Amino acid sequence: GPFSLRHEDRSAATLLAHYVDSAGSSVRAYPINLAAPGDCNHNGIADREEIRAGLVEDCNGNGIPDLCDIASGILPDHNRNLLADGCEPAPPGDCNRNGIADRAELALGLGDQNKNGVLDDCESLLRVKLLNFTPGARERYYRAPGLRVRSTSAQSFEIEYSGALEQAPTVIGPWTAAE
Repeated sequence: GPFSLRHEDRSAATLLAHYVDSAGSSVRAYPINLAAPGDCNHNGIADREEIRAGLVEDCNGNGIPDLCDIASGILPDHNRNLLADGCEPAPPGDCNRNGIADRAELALGLGDQNKNGVLDDCESLLRVKLLNFTPGARERYYRAPGLRVRSTSAQSFEIEYSGALEQAPTVIGPWTAAE
């Protein structure tokens, strides 16, 4: 019998099949998924729309959701947490993201050729940031490898650090990337 396609939503449709035989007439429905062009995860929503709407991450800015980049091997995810390794904030105390605490590397005499107490891999990442005090604002805590205060004034303070700078409303967190 004849077939028709009934569009359900952006990601699904139903194939309707009309059968006629000696017992009579019947219609059977077969649900199918539709992939949109540029839809690497086959959920029926174009990748660029998912990224623009904030439904998926695209930390390397290539227009493809990170989960698809991870699945295809473009972005590594060594800890298999479905977040691209280069896009996760560095774990506290591991500025070079090698899975070994910086303190341990330094204690073993590894990775600090100039003996300044900062891993050489992380020295090239030395950053300076000016943080302004906001009148009436709640307290804010910061952490980063090699964090030190360079200067302070009544309105601000300047910090120097390497690796990822994180902030939290309390000393125990939750810690998030500082802007």
